[in-house]
Amino acid sequence: MTTIQWQATNSTFSDLSQELLDEIVDYGDALDDPAFFSNCALVCRSLRSRAQWHIYQDISVLTTLRVRELSAHMQNRNTHISSYIKRIMTTAEQLNTGHGLSPSFTRFLAIIKMQSPNSSISLRIVGGNFEVGECLHAFAPSCDYVEASLPECLSIVTSLGLINIQDFPVMVFSHLCRLTELAITNVSFHAARFPASFPFGSLKLLIVKDTEVLPGLVIRCCPQLLMLDLQDVGLSSAGVAAVRTPLPKIKHVFISHLRHKSIKMLVDSLVDVSSLETALDITRFEHLDENNPDESIGDAVSMQYMIHSCKRSLNYFEVNCKTHSYSTDTPQIICALSEFVNLKMLALEFCCINEADAVNTAPYLRDILRTILPDDHILEHLEISIYVGLEVSATNHRWLDDPDYDTLPRVFAQRAWNDVRQALAALATKDNLRIVFSVHGLGSVLNPNTHIVFPTTEGATFRCMMEKWALENLEPELEVGRGQVFRVKTWIESHGATVI
Repeated sequence: MTTIQWQATNSTFSDLSQELLDEIVDYGDALDDPAFFSNCALVCRSLRSRAQWHIYQDISVLTTLRVRELSAHMQNRNTHISSYIKRIMTTAEQLNTGHGLSPSFTRFLAIIKMQSPNSSISLRIVGGNFEVGECLHAFAPSCDYVEASLPECLSIVTSLGLINIQDFPVMVFSHLCRLTELAITNVSFHAARFPASFPFGSLKLLIVKDTEVLPGLVIRCCPQLLMLDLQDVGLSSAGVAAVRTPLPKIKHVFISHLRHKSIKMLVDSLVDVSSLETALDITRFEHLDENNPDESIGDAVSMQYMIHSCKRSLNYFEVNCKTHSYSTDTPQIICALSEFVNLKMLALEFCCINEADAVNTAPYLRDILRTILPDDHILEHLEISIYVGLEVSATNHRWLDDPDYDTLPRVFAQRAWNDVRQALAALATKDNLRIVFSVHGLGSVLNPNTHIVFPTTEGATFRCMMEKWALENLEPELEVGRGQVFRVKTWIESHGATVI
């Protein structure tokens, strides 16, 4: 009989492979507990490096005191930290109107550059005063140091986000030679201080939101720009005419709430849209002013002006159709789709929040569908989304409006839906075309006093009513197609949440 003897071993973390140790540390991401990584770093040297990578890859330095402390720690105690840092968030306190950045933050970036020359940093700067005190005994570099070091230390910044900043020092832009992504939200500039050009030779993505005036030079001086997202932005033409380099050929554009003047400047002077593949009008119904019909007309004309130059290149087009002032006597649809020979995906959105929208939506949809030639078009996906404001049936005991889920919205009582059905039936004969027709019942998105009861009894009532309408008015003639997919989606929305 063989006796098996068990020998106790005093195994430690040092006996495990580094790959297994890394797996142990990475488990902390699932725990969502920052203290886990700190504890790992204290256990042994084999865990420390991976744990510090998790701790320092995304840091927030919200005060000058914290900037100086971390700088001293990287320089005197742990030189490996700089190689872990990937994303930095700081505040406008680290900006300097005269020199670009504060001396302390410039030194902080310079240390990262010196210790890790090939770093790629995503820098996010937010407005607000988070300052809680200065470390007076710490080394404070001079402004001369800032001017000498700024070009070198900003060369490691490849992504920059600016949020809620007044009077941003534009000289910072002059040194961002490796920048590939720039996001600006609610930022003001002094246009007179802008240099004649920017070193944005690598910028590929530009996002600007809620900015009253953006100098057009920021867009014009990006020869490699591919994606442009402008939402509620005004453009300035100052200095644009002096730039002689070719216009950037953008591939994707997202537009929301831009005036016709800004759109015209964008197309005529700032970018080349002849190679545009994706155009999205992402203006949402909650941003539309139903009391200002001229605004809707201007928005429609602006989008028409933009896509006129990219008819042969556009692959994906999404547009919020403005129907408030549409007239069947002189129809002005967004475009004739037969001219877009390479269009594969089309998304049309309609918002019916008043009587004019309810009357004009079906004729508008009919007229634009009639411009699609089934035999000559390569369209693969057509999505039609209709947002309807529900009628108010009563006021409940909490003085909140209860929507009427049992009455068919006025937009679906128009005779033009018969013509829409015929137009869709003609498209349904096309192979491999997917058609999605969705109805969104709007609750508190349009009226803060609208009340939607949970769970979804009311939503189910509305859905059944709309599915019955679709069966009677849209679907029967579409069932004879050759393999196409036609689907009707219906739901109630409350602050954008699907509750059916």
